[in-house]
Amino acid sequence: MITFVLSVKHYQNCNSYEFLWKMLEQTLVSICNQTDKNFEVIVVSNKTLTQFDDNQYISKVKFIEVNWNPPAKPNKWQINNHISENLGHKNVRLDKGSKFLLGISSISQIKTENHYVMLVDADDFIHKHLATYINSSSADLLRICKGFQLGIKNKYRYHNSKFYNICGTCNIHKLDILKKYLNLKNIKNNSSQSDIISSTDDYFLKKVLGGHRFSYDFFTKRGYKSESVSFPAVVYNCSHNEQHSNKNSKQGTKLLTDELIQNFSIKTLESFSLE
Repeated sequence: MITFVLSVKHYQNCNSYEFLWKMLEQTLVSICNQTDKNFEVIVVSNKTLTQFDDNQYISKVKFIEVNWNPPAKPNKWQINNHISENLGHKNVRLDKGSKFLLGISSISQIKTENHYVMLVDADDFIHKHLATYINSSSADLLRICKGFQLGIKNKYRYHNSKFYNICGTCNIHKLDILKKYLNLKNIKNNSSQSDIISSTDDYFLKKVLGGHRFSYDFFTKRGYKSESVSFPAVVYNCSHNEQHSNKNSKQGTKLLTDELIQNFSIKTLESFSLE
């Protein structure tokens, strides 16, 4: 069994929250097209615009709405706000990690030994065979090393190694292992963010849950069995201007193929164009 947990950034930190929600819909379509139906999806956001009941391609999705303050953003370009870019990114990771933690807590009572959790950015695309691969694994954690970076005009770049250095949707963990580092006993869906933050240490929340680059090393250094997914399993969507990292990708060299569109269920490509 695999649970995909998605963290949606705060609506006050968006250029257009409606546009972000449209991207979320496409991500959910992609996830829900798994050939192995032994999965579920949890979305944690500050405001739920819709639960997509009218979309026949979306199912097995649970929405958790929180009422938290927006994190102070990195303001590299805003002169009147003097928060440093570094502190801004830390605030973003704290908010993201808190939402991931809340999503994890909602499934914490599951006792299945091989229940996996994948932390997913709310704008990326997932290969239709990924759940099949994960559910047949016995590793403690898996990492996606190969993937595609989607830029504007439906062009992409292929990364055949170290894809995890650029994309946050790359880490899969066994639920039982995550629970060892989280105090989830008193966490409820209506818990305050301060309660969520106090349930684990600062490093784990910001770096392991909120910052994808540190998660793999954290667990492998503690002796957990790891595995690399053998195929390119994620499309990192850089075709829009709603990313915290502002990594709009204009360096795509190849036009998306019908095979990629089918494997990742990318259905409304034109909606992600910046132009």
